[in-house]
Amino acid sequence: MLATVDAPQLGLRANWRQFTLLVVVNAFVGAMVGLERTVLPLLARKEFGVATAAATLSAVASSHAPKLAISRSSTSTMFIKTPPR
Repeated sequence: MLATVDAPQLGLRANWRQFTLLVVVNAFVGAMVGLERTVLPLLARKEFGVATAAATLSAVASSHAPKLAISRSSTSTMFIKTPPR
């Protein structure tokens, strides 16, 4: 039995829930990036004695490189279409 699918509804009024979720998620991501950029350099200087911003930046970048590689590889497989059975 095939299910019928309604046409997508366009506009903010029809999709206010999804739009609100998008705004909230973006706010949290922005807050985390802001915290990371302000707190980690201070923590690196105080706890680990890292004096330069370049060393702090390289530490942050090296910690995020594996996350980026994993997220890129997992999202690329999400869009592979499988044939129907």
